[in-house]
Parts: sequence; structure tokens; C-alpha cells
Amino acid sequence: MDSFLKGVGFYIHQIIVYKMLSNRFFAYFCTLLITNLIPTMKKLFLSFAALALVASVYSCRETTKDNAEETAESIQTDTENALDQADEAIDQAAEDTQDALEDAGEAVKEAADDVKEDVQDATDGN
Repeated sequence: MDSFLKGVGFYIHQIIVYKMLSNRFFAYFCTLLITNLIPTMKKLFLSFAALALVASVYSCRETTKDNAEETAESIQTDTENALDQADEAIDQAAEDTQDALEDAGEAVKEAADDVKEDVQDATDGN
């Protein structure tokens, strides 16, 4: 049993030594990794930031282009509607003017007939 404990003790000692060596190696490797990764990570982060900026500017340009097209279409539609309304107003004004001229013509004709009758009455009575 004594040899068994010595064997187990030896293996435990070996595990502890390997653990310590692995911790030292890991600490060295992590330090090396971190010092080498920081510049690379900075470059990577800046590259992603630049890519995001380009994507946002490009999408804004498309949105601006779409908005400009929509505004142009809206202006065209508004202009067409205004021209249609102006055309209708001109037609209505022409009809109203024609009706007024017809009414004025009838009034002049009636007034002329009245004057004619008055003149006939005046001349017949003398």
C-alpha cells in the first residue's frame, strides 16, 4: 500500500507540475496573443466601422434618390391637377360669359322692343 501511495503521490505531483507549467505557458501565450491581437483587432474594428459608414451613406443616397423621385412625381401630379382645375374654371367662366351675353342680348332686344312700342304709341297718339 505504501508503494501505491507513493505512485499516486508521484502522479499528483506530476499533475501539479504540469498544471503550473500549463498555467505559465497559458499566461505567456495569452500575453503574446493579446499584444499581437490588439493592433489587428483595432484594424478589424476600424474596417467594420468604415464598412458600416459606407453602407449607411449608400442607403441614404438611395433613400434620397427615392424621395426625389417621389417628390417629382408629386409635383407632376399637383401640376396636372392644378391645370385640370384651371381648365374647368376657364370653361365655366366661358359658359357664364356666354349666358351673360345671351341675357344681355335678350335684355337689349326687350328694351329695343319697349322703345319701339313707346315710339309707336307716341306717334299714334299725335
